[in-house]
Amino acid sequence: IPVPSAVEEIPAYVTKAAPIVEREIEALKELDPPEEDQETFDQMIAEEEKTLAAGRSLGDAAEKGDDAAVEKALNEGNLASDKSDEHARTLGLDDCIDAGE
Repeated sequence: IPVPSAVEEIPAYVTKAAPIVEREIEALKELDPPEEDQETFDQMIAEEEKTLAAGRSLGDAAEKGDDAAVEKALNEGNLASDKSDEHARTLGLDDCIDAGE
């Protein structure tokens, strides 16, 4: 899915991308990590869920033309995504991070 280059393209992007992210999160929840990794794994999933929520907020804000809300949602989504990536690196999931970029 091409990344939007204009605010007007964001709602359609979110409509296409959100279900993919939802499926990825659900697939992660099906995994059974080693007990010593469970807390980090759960934190990674929680940050992915925050990223998804921020993406939906971004789509809504772009639909309404609310530039301040677009910027807020972008910042929240980027922060959550970065935290999720940190947890993934801790778990040794570098290939998963690279595939998402």
